[in-house]
Amino acid sequence: MRFSTVKPIAAVSLLLLLLVLAVQAVTSGESDVVPPPDPAPGDYVLLAWSDRGMHFMNRDHSVMSLMPPHSTLWAQVVHRSDTDGSSSAGGIPGAAISWPRIETKDLTLEYSIPGNSYSAGKTDFWDHASALYGKTIPPDTGLTGRGLTGTFDQRLGYFEAAGIPLPAAKTAKSMDEAVKLADDGSDDLIVRLHEAVGNRTRISVATPGRITDAWRCNLLEESETGEEVGDGVVTLTLRPFQIVTLRVRRTSTDDGRTR
Repeated sequence: MRFSTVKPIAAVSLLLLLLVLAVQAVTSGESDVVPPPDPAPGDYVLLAWSDRGMHFMNRDHSVMSLMPPHSTLWAQVVHRSDTDGSSSAGGIPGAAISWPRIETKDLTLEYSIPGNSYSAGKTDFWDHASALYGKTIPPDTGLTGRGLTGTFDQRLGYFEAAGIPLPAAKTAKSMDEAVKLADDGSDDLIVRLHEAVGNRTRISVATPGRITDAWRCNLLEESETGEEVGDGVVTLTLRPFQIVTLRVRRTSTDDGRTR
């Protein structure tokens, strides 16, 4: 087996070259120092995080329950500066020092989960909770009695919200991908809907003018299947990630409905 070696002269030459490059980088006038962040205005900073980072849970609890919907948030409120005029700074007696201070007294912190307004139906946990845990747990309620909105508990130096029943999927919703007038000049609306989360969901479509008729149509805007219309609103069910194009006929009178 052979080992390659670096001759002492070559090693010294390489070291000198690195030193020269380092000096040039320092004296070139271009600084690699990252500028300090521009803090948000205000006297307080709120820090919040999950106790486990990425969380996980069972969708199916019929066979076993490895992890129920149970997430925990921690939070701290920091006052940016607490000036004590009796302290000293830089060896100068009486000079003020500004220290950050953690606040908990007389504060109430609330939490909510954007994009998640309910949990039941995204997992079957609540169908089996009584058999699994020996007690009745209302839908959308966690093992600690918390919901997807609530108030943090105050601890020594921090706040805690333990047992939030946070599901893995966001609340099912549809997205209006496009709304346009029909190309045939009939004044019908063409509405394209997309279930964007991955859940089966029931949606309603309304317009400022009352809807009188609605059909599912193809890409040529040709009506194919009629949809039920009730009280000027068309209601339909979308499968996970389904895309539907509707042709909507409406009255010309604006009754205050919104899309």
